[in-house]
Amino acid sequence: MVGEINWPGGGPQNGADSAFSTMMRFDDSGLWRLDAFIDERPVGSITVEAK
Repeated sequence: MVGEINWPGGGPQNGADSAFSTMMRFDDSGLWRLDAFIDERPVGSITVEAK
């Protein structure tokens, strides 16, 4: 599932300037790399394990 978020976010949370509530569903288990973009520019990535 892919979503697009409109700025501004939901306010400060856990030391971040802004945060967004999200829900993700992965159709297959395994390791997934999630890439984050702002204005089509890559800003980082994380790896998650779906069981």
